[in-house]
Amino acid sequence: MATQTLHQQQPGNARVVGGIAGLFGQDDFADCNIVFILDRSPLNVQSCPDSGAVGSAATVAATGEGRKRARDDDAPAAARCVRLACEPLPGHSIVLHFASDKIATQLKWCRAPSEGAGSEKRARKAVTVTITAVDDAVTEAKASAHIRPQQQLPELELSLGSEEELPAARAAIKFAYTGHVEATSVREALQVRRQAAYLQMEGCVTACLAVVKEKVVEAAAGEAAAGEGPGSQAAAATPAVAAGTAAAASAQGGSRPSAANSPSTSPPPVLEFFGCAQLWPDPAEDPAFAALLAEAKQQLLAHFGDALAVLNRKQLYNQMLALPVVGLEALLESDEFGTDSESSVVLLLAEWMAANYSRTDADTRKRLCGLLRLAQCSRAYISWVLPALAATHAAGPPGPDSWFPMTLEDVARLTAHTTSSEAERKAMVEWGPCAITKSWPAGWLSGEPRRQCVPAEGLTFSFSASLAQLEKTFGALESEAQRNLYPTFDDAPEDRAIVHGLAWQPHMHLGAAIRTEVGCFLSLRVPDILGRLGSAARQLMLSGTTAFPSRLRICVYGAAGGAAAAAAGGAPHHREVFHRLYDDEEFVRVGSGWGRLRAFVLRPAAVDAPPSTSHQQQQQNPAAELRLPASAAAAAASSAVAAQWADYLLDGKLTGSITLLPPVSE
Repeated sequence: MATQTLHQQQPGNARVVGGIAGLFGQDDFADCNIVFILDRSPLNVQSCPDSGAVGSAATVAATGEGRKRARDDDAPAAARCVRLACEPLPGHSIVLHFASDKIATQLKWCRAPSEGAGSEKRARKAVTVTITAVDDAVTEAKASAHIRPQQQLPELELSLGSEEELPAARAAIKFAYTGHVEATSVREALQVRRQAAYLQMEGCVTACLAVVKEKVVEAAAGEAAAGEGPGSQAAAATPAVAAGTAAAASAQGGSRPSAANSPSTSPPPVLEFFGCAQLWPDPAEDPAFAALLAEAKQQLLAHFGDALAVLNRKQLYNQMLALPVVGLEALLESDEFGTDSESSVVLLLAEWMAANYSRTDADTRKRLCGLLRLAQCSRAYISWVLPALAATHAAGPPGPDSWFPMTLEDVARLTAHTTSSEAERKAMVEWGPCAITKSWPAGWLSGEPRRQCVPAEGLTFSFSASLAQLEKTFGALESEAQRNLYPTFDDAPEDRAIVHGLAWQPHMHLGAAIRTEVGCFLSLRVPDILGRLGSAARQLMLSGTTAFPSRLRICVYGAAGGAAAAAAGGAPHHREVFHRLYDDEEFVRVGSGWGRLRAFVLRPAAVDAPPSTSHQQQQQNPAAELRLPASAAAAAASSAVAAQWADYLLDGKLTGSITLLPPVSE
């Protein structure tokens, strides 16, 4: 019974297992040497991949497992293969024979009797690992000269596509001795797995996938269980997308909405996994990897969450731009990739295309665009954004702005589809110009909605303006001038909130007539990536008019208590001083704003007498009479701005928010 227990704890003889593990890299009992060859064949497609390379799963898999070799007679061997400048690795055939089917084949070939002059050449052509035998004639000559030759061991040549593959190849061979995968990252584990697959080391391939799964799937699941990680819920609590409940609390006199701690700057393993797409095998040929890929896609969806989180958070935005095609495809094809409107998903793809167009081809762009559910876009996008994209694509030339594979006629057909009844749609696809919609990608006319990402309490985008910004805008205000202050958004790629695929910019207006009344407006802007389209397309969008998103709320906060609270030993707290709720019955034109002229009132500006300058100072420094009044005036203006805005400053800032509330259920 004790023996069975020991066997269950440690299969085999522990001393023997430990002894075999200790043989790696040692000359003891070695009966061959492993040398690494750099194969420069034009057809050798196994090379160290670029971490930023883009391609579909099928495309990258084509480069993953096999290593194609040029024929032996295509070029001299010396020109094709170069021996790497590293020490040979001592090998032990009894270990390698059972660990690698490819090496086992070579060892059998080495020991088999010769079958003719052409057999050696055929064997080298059939497999990549070759063996160089000892030259018996040279050995006999040395023996006849009474020189004791140093024993020369057979050499196993392992060809590599690049020197960067050497650590992974050594790690795969080490697994044959130790049974452990040495990999500190997802990339390293995939590199070792690739070498193991080439050497036909089935156990190592399985172990490498287990390491990847542990790092990508199980680690992410542990973070989710602990309430950590940058998923959609965490994204809603970051500075750019703050929890709507915090805004509601502040409206009731609660504490100021505060941003949650920023997520870790180190990217999660799932992003590293998708960044190594060229190291993947073909999922269709590897069921174990296909299952891992399916789980990794779920982790990718959990990380990015929804289109609004990506478009309004710098970290997620930059990570999205770095995704390969297969990663972006995983987001666009999923019903669980949340959004407020399909228009935001179209904008997300436009942003990615601007950064990655040169790394795609026409088929890839068509495939990605086919995942858009265009029939679910907002009226603004169907009316003037999609036509602008189509016009840019038609005008050419091909480039980052002309990626949208639709014609203006197609947009007209899409418009007809979205504005028609169900009976009209059925009739249109049977005859006439709209019959071409039968050949469109299925996604364009899909009625299957994505997950609605706006929670019941809403999504809140926080903005602020520092005292320095206030002073710069209003400090030197002339008597007849009027000024607009544009606050900045926390942690946003643009200093605007992206909602329904459009940019919304709050601004504070101080008119020339009454210097104490501040207006608050919400303006509509074209996102920067769309604003750089051709002049005709840009003019089309600049003439656009749209309804506000249903239930869009703007708030400006103030400091309750102020001087009275400070005198009593307390601290000012946050309060809501202005709010306005927009709905889809109100309209705004691109470049214009809509709001209230008298949103809140400032304190009256104090009029201070300019400081005097003594006659003695004028005599000692005549220029002081010119400089001091200007400096004093600037200081007076600065202090006047701070005094006027004192009721609305907390921690030296004017703060506010835009909250998108969910649509009302019908």
